[in-house]
Parts: sequence; structure tokens; C-alpha cells
Amino acid sequence: MFDTPTTIDNVGERGQAVYDANIRHLVETAHHGKFIAVEPDSGDYIIRDRIVDAMLDMKAKWPHAYSHIIRIGYEAAIIL
Repeated sequence: MFDTPTTIDNVGERGQAVYDANIRHLVETAHHGKFIAVEPDSGDYIIRDRIVDAMLDMKAKWPHAYSHIIRIGYEAAIIL
């Protein structure tokens, strides 16, 4: 997807770009309100009902990669 690996500084921007370009149209309707973890360098993603499950499952699959978490159909995963 990108020429250089994703870093902690750019994971959000890259993850959102991959989601917007390649994933959003596939998941937005069927999975509204669920959480998606996106691994920007591979384009791989995991959808789960709970944010913690998306995080843990993606970390198990890609232990050395950074992932971006999105709540499908919302502008933010968590609002405080």
C-alpha cells in the first residue's frame, strides 16, 4: 500500500486513507456501529462488535504492526 512502513506517528492518517479508499464501501451498510481495526501496510482488517476485541484480534494477527481503529459509520471510535 505504501512505500515506507507505517509508524506510530502516521498510523491514523494511513489507516483512515486505506479505509476510505478500499474498505468503507464494503462494510459501511452491513456493519454499521461495529469496530474495525485496519492494518495500513497490508490493507488487512478485522471487524468486531467490541473495540477491545478488534484491537486484540488484530494484534494477535499482526503482532509487530500498528493498526487504526474506526467505528464504522461514525467520525470517531470513542467520544469522551
